[in-house]
Amino acid sequence: MPKFIDHHPMPAMPPAMAKQIADQIKAGKADRFGVKGLNVFAGTGEAWCL
Repeated sequence: MPKFIDHHPMPAMPPAMAKQIADQIKAGKADRFGVKGLNVFAGTGEAWCL
């Protein structure tokens, strides 16, 4: 299965939202588009999603 890296602006988010994203990735759950995230690398104002 192909893997893609996505880079985009990432505004600051509340800790609860960040935890929800981390929990979804750890659980291997697909998002509403059917995409399963493997990891997210967040920097200041930007993010890379694998």
